[in-house]
Amino acid sequence: MPRSTRRRLVPLLALVVTTLAVVVGAEPAGAQEAPAATVAASGELGGQLAISGTGWTHPDGTGSSIGIKIDEGAYSRPDGATVHANATIWAIVDANPDGTFSTTIDLPDGTTTAPGGSLPALAAGGSHTLRLLTGSLKPGDTPRTLASTEFTVVGDPSDDPNITITAEVPDDGALALSVATNSVDLGPAELTAGLDALVSSGALPAVTVADLRSADPGWEVTGQVTDFTGPGDPVPGTALGWTPSVTSTADGQTVSAGDAVAPGSGLAAGRTLASAPAGAGRGTALLGAGLELHLPTDAAPGTYSAVLTLTAV
Repeated sequence: MPRSTRRRLVPLLALVVTTLAVVVGAEPAGAQEAPAATVAASGELGGQLAISGTGWTHPDGTGSSIGIKIDEGAYSRPDGATVHANATIWAIVDANPDGTFSTTIDLPDGTTTAPGGSLPALAAGGSHTLRLLTGSLKPGDTPRTLASTEFTVVGDPSDDPNITITAEVPDDGALALSVATNSVDLGPAELTAGLDALVSSGALPAVTVADLRSADPGWEVTGQVTDFTGPGDPVPGTALGWTPSVTSTADGQTVSAGDAVAPGSGLAAGRTLASAPAGAGRGTALLGAGLELHLPTDAAPGTYSAVLTLTAV
């Protein structure tokens, strides 16, 4: 059959891209993250004080139970209003499984709140601290103690000309991978001078990698393709090559594109699309790649397709 006729008989080549096998990376095993706490700069007398933290994980993989004292236990809960047998524990907070928490605690106001006693007066305008402790509140937990930064107490909002504005960046320990679309059409395959193959080319849909893990262990995105199936014999995944690229990165990120892989060597085995080293992967990066497929010149006419799986770890 003449080559010109064969080229017309292979009108379309399609590549299906999916993220069904995306693997989400996790925090690396090892020592527990050091606990930390952030306390609002001020709170109103008798009102609430915002506090959040990270690194409060139990060795069994759940969140710790955290006891909170004011001024090293100087203020005790009255009878009937205690949260623990030790009345100097002013509040108890249960952290999330990833060790984070964000909550508010009540501040003393000097008024009677329960039978048997009164909350001690907390002077407005003074500087105070919180003490966070773990261990005995939850069996098997790690004993820890941490003093917070100082905060002030105001008697009335109008007494304080300062406005505290807070915003929280969640630390959910996630590594996420997504693609702009789950399919790409490489178009008609054509005979190319100097190559004994029918060639079709295109581009990988935009790939987004978002890493919010506090440990910043780094990451790698790889791709692997199945055989191409169609009306004729299967074409091995080695027939598909790519040229990876990094479109954009976040401030502080260092992301490197993987090596180009030529058709013939191909993506039948996992190949690196891009990677970021430990300490420079946190943030969001946009990746891409040029795709090129070489089909045998005697391939039966029709549409051929394969599944490319992207994995982030």
